[in-house]
Amino acid sequence: MNAEDLLLLRREVRTAVFRAARLRRAGRDLEADEQLAAELAGAQARLASHGVADAAGEILRWRMEDDAAFAIALMIGEIVLEGLNQPSPAAVPAPGPATAAAHPSPVSAHAFPPPPTGVPGLADLLDEMLSQERRPRPHPS
Repeated sequence: MNAEDLLLLRREVRTAVFRAARLRRAGRDLEADEQLAAELAGAQARLASHGVADAAGEILRWRMEDDAAFAIALMIGEIVLEGLNQPSPAAVPAPGPATAAAHPSPVSAHAFPPPPTGVPGLADLLDEMLSQERRPRPHPS
C-alpha cells in the first residue's frame, strides 16, 4: 500500500470515528456502533489485503487516536464557548466607591493596550524597513 492510499484510508477511519462520536453525543449509540464497526471492518480488510501485518492493531491505534482527538476538540469547544459567554474583564465594573462610578474612564473597553516600552510597534518596524530600502536610481540618459 503506497503512502497516499494509506493516508486516504487513515482519513476515512478518522471521518468514521468522528461521525460515530457525533451520533453518540446525539443519543444514537446503537446506530453509531453499528456504522463504526462496519466501516472499521472494511478498513481493516483493505489494510490486510495490502499486506499490512497487524491490520487490526493499526485500526485500533487509529481509532484510539481519533477518539482522543475528538475528546480534545470537544473540550476546546467548551472552553471557547465558555469564554465567549463570559463578559470581558473590561466590561465588568470594578467594585469601588460611588465616586469612581461617577467618572467613567475615557478609554473604550475595546481599546488595545499600549505596547510595552522598548518594543517597537508594527508601524515603527515598517517605517524602519522602508527607510532602509534602496531607492531606484534614475537611469542616465
